[in-house]
Amino acid sequence: MQAQIVPNGDFESWESYGSYENPEFWNTANDITSSLGVFTTQKTNDSYTGDFSALMEAKTALTFTVPGLITLGEFTIDIWTQESEITGGIPFDLRPDKINLFYKYQPVTGDSFRIGMWLLRDDGTDVPDTVATALYNGFDSFEDYNMLSLKIEYRSEDTPEILNIIAISTNPDNPIVGSVLKIDDIHFECSTNIERRLVSA
Repeated sequence: MQAQIVPNGDFESWESYGSYENPEFWNTANDITSSLGVFTTQKTNDSYTGDFSALMEAKTALTFTVPGLITLGEFTIDIWTQESEITGGIPFDLRPDKINLFYKYQPVTGDSFRIGMWLLRDDGTDVPDTVATALYNGFDSFEDYNMLSLKIEYRSEDTPEILNIIAISTNPDNPIVGSVLKIDDIHFECSTNIERRLVSA
């Protein structure tokens, strides 16, 4: 087995947008909530490897609880209607076996975090066809970095075209302010007959 690199999966590269930073290649809620002085994803030097990791924490924007999250897709939220959506992803055409990462979690009582990975194929409809998924809900607190390894479950033999990875610090169905999720070193395990290469956006 060998590792397939996720773009900026070690969160060492961050881009400045004036009042806030986003990890390169990743989208967050900061793009929408920064005008309100609210930042739910931030750079931290509390890392597993390297200098930085991504810290996510749900916060209140006006009367709406905005989750701390990262995604390779596009995140949109309407503060007034409190409706949000994550769509799309980046080009990707491999069939990895597992997705691995390291995380710390300090939840508010009753809360949980969510990790999701989708491999998609554009079938010409409004909703891309799902080739494979890996999903995890975590409830336990970890003060030290803990490794999470998820087997990727394939639904078809198709070659994927799109990759999206999402990490959310709170239960998106019932978000709670205050739970803190830190993530570092997201990477794939691929079969040895697949060449290791950097995924480009």
